[in-house]
Amino acid sequence: MAAIDSSVYFLKMRLGQGNAKTHQHLERISANVHQSTAIIESLLNLTRMEKPRTETHVLSDVVHKSLKNSKIPGTVKVITHFPDEAVFVRIDTEQIRMALKNIVKNEVQAMNETGELTVMAQSAKSGQVELSVADTGPGIPPEQLEKVFEPLFSTKVHGIGFGLSITKMIIENHGGTVRVESGPGTGATFAITLPGEGR
Repeated sequence: MAAIDSSVYFLKMRLGQGNAKTHQHLERISANVHQSTAIIESLLNLTRMEKPRTETHVLSDVVHKSLKNSKIPGTVKVITHFPDEAVFVRIDTEQIRMALKNIVKNEVQAMNETGELTVMAQSAKSGQVELSVADTGPGIPPEQLEKVFEPLFSTKVHGIGFGLSITKMIIENHGGTVRVESGPGTGATFAITLPGEGR
């Protein structure tokens, strides 16, 4: 991929401003090279995902840092609901932040970067912690609900379809679960369970 990309760059430099049709084809090659590279990198992330190195953390701290590092436009209102008492989880923070970032990215795009994103957390009786991330987008059709976590499945024109599959792998490697609930016109909610640690 790098060789093709560098060759495209060389040809662009040699052509200068001439032949618009040729430039158009070179841009198409370059765009597809970048997409192919992204797919390869995502496949490597799936196959090389390390076993979580877990430590005890306050869930609200992890979520707030994830939201801060996600590209959320000012047109999206973020609402968070956490219990008054700190909720502790035993997780690999870097991996969980990646998982949450993938979910947030999908939901922001689903809302066309306008709407509300609501994050809620609570401790469950099972000793696990429940975390949900909901949007006010158009929702996911029933026939697509079972496919959203499959590699290469995407409803977006330029989507690669690996973000949510990586998210699922991360959550399950932690001994947790992730599912999506939705219906046309009702938005989508990603419900996550993670191993808690009582104090």
